[in-house]
Amino acid sequence: MQPLPFTPKDLVPFVEPLIDNPRDAEKLARPFYAILSSGSARKSDWARHYRKEAGEKTNYKAIERLMVGLEPELLPLWA
Repeated sequence: MQPLPFTPKDLVPFVEPLIDNPRDAEKLARPFYAILSSGSARKSDWARHYRKEAGEKTNYKAIERLMVGLEPELLPLWA
């Protein structure tokens, strides 16, 4: 799959309306970017695209921790 023509930071304006704290927008934009760049619904595939500087196992754990901390209203976005 070709690299996306944007970065996770470019998704921040689209994520900000979904959350209360704007400082967390970049944190939430990363998984959205990973989903789009992987083209998959599997978390293991997202982990390969989440952060390039970290390993797949570390990324998977980071995605899991982020999902636990989400508001219940946002959980359907990940289902």
